[in-house]
Amino acid sequence: TTQDAEYLVIAGGGGGGMGNAGGGGAGGLLTNFSGAAISLVSGTTYAITVGDGGAGKGSSVTGDGSNGADSVLAGSDITDITTVGGGGGGGSGTGSGLAGGSGGGGGYNGSGGAGTSLQGNAGGTQSTAGPEYGAGGGGGAGAVGTAGTNAKAGDGGVGLSNSITGAAVFYAGGGGGSNNTSTTSNSGSGGNGG
Repeated sequence: TTQDAEYLVIAGGGGGGMGNAGGGGAGGLLTNFSGAAISLVSGTTYAITVGDGGAGKGSSVTGDGSNGADSVLAGSDITDITTVGGGGGGGSGTGSGLAGGSGGGGGYNGSGGAGTSLQGNAGGTQSTAGPEYGAGGGGGAGAVGTAGTNAKAGDGGVGLSNSITGAAVFYAGGGGGSNNTSTTSNSGSGGNGG
């Protein structure tokens, strides 16, 4: 026998970079909710891999955040559904965010990482002006990460709303960027669903 199935597959999000750094990008998102169902066959084994989030860099560790891991729904009789881990945020000493499902935000004078087509969006760019030299927000499934400004770090891109559980919930929002000073109100906020 067969059973029609809907899926929502989201990869692990990227980690933030070190210091005045970009926010991590959201993990890639793919869904067939409200679209064409896939058919699953009784007695067939289907493997589900849930990707871990990427590690961030602490304040004393130079570098970019790590990318998240991919998530996969696989079976012998279906086309594998693979979402790409989110891009790590660019570090304050390293620059551009990393590419991923959604891209990480730019750190030190860097651009945002690219997102994966149909899964996410790019991260935002860091500002080159002080006093905050705001880092870029990570990309989200629904929008690019916001660029930083001289006064504030960029917010993470918004996720996408999905009602596969019966209630509308946002998933896969990007992480907020960080700022140069200790004024926490000038840091970026995570995107809805992040």
